[in-house]
Amino acid sequence: MNVGVIELVHYEEWILSLGADREWRVQAGQARLMQEAHAALADAGAFFVPYTVNQGVAICNGILREKLEAAIYRIAQASPVPFRFSFRSAPTVTSALELAYSAMEKNLPEWGGEDNSALIAAHYDLDSYLETVRSNGLLYAKKRVDDLIGHVTQISSCIGGLSMYLGGDNVIMFSHLGALENIAGSVPDGAKVGIGIGRVPRQAVKRAGLALTEIRKRRNVNALVVQDG
Repeated sequence: MNVGVIELVHYEEWILSLGADREWRVQAGQARLMQEAHAALADAGAFFVPYTVNQGVAICNGILREKLEAAIYRIAQASPVPFRFSFRSAPTVTSALELAYSAMEKNLPEWGGEDNSALIAAHYDLDSYLETVRSNGLLYAKKRVDDLIGHVTQISSCIGGLSMYLGGDNVIMFSHLGALENIAGSVPDGAKVGIGIGRVPRQAVKRAGLALTEIRKRRNVNALVVQDG
């Protein structure tokens, strides 16, 4: 897996510079930066995963360095503060993430290693979520979403993957191909997962969405893999 870490520098100082009436400005500024990070990395074929308030992760399998450099430049133009970054490769997402962060902390070269192997994007959602909201209310529906997030996070931790809450009842997870059986065989009750396999992250995410669409047309299917389309 090829993973990049992006970390904002002097972030707290920027927040304090906005004055006491600042929280809405902080949230608006973060939203603008996240929008550009998502768009810039998607144009390169990668996928951006917000990690903490001042850190993000880029899933980058199969992406040429020149494209990643162009994406980094675009993100820099939108950032209210400087940032540092590091890209590294390893067998799992989490091991690549740890290598990238360690290299960044040690001020090692920003670019190190590539991975052109296919990867998995697993897109989860809940069955009949809107109906659940209407019949049981927002609080109950939110509890079900939280349970799904927790379940996916646990699976992700076991296989060295990385998960992200997408909003609504949607959660996505990235992992290496060796985890396919584990992912497809551990779908929680009342949920489904579309699994996309691709040479680049954006392609895998698209195929995961196609897999979910196909699952909704069928009965008694809670996991489906799409490798092309």
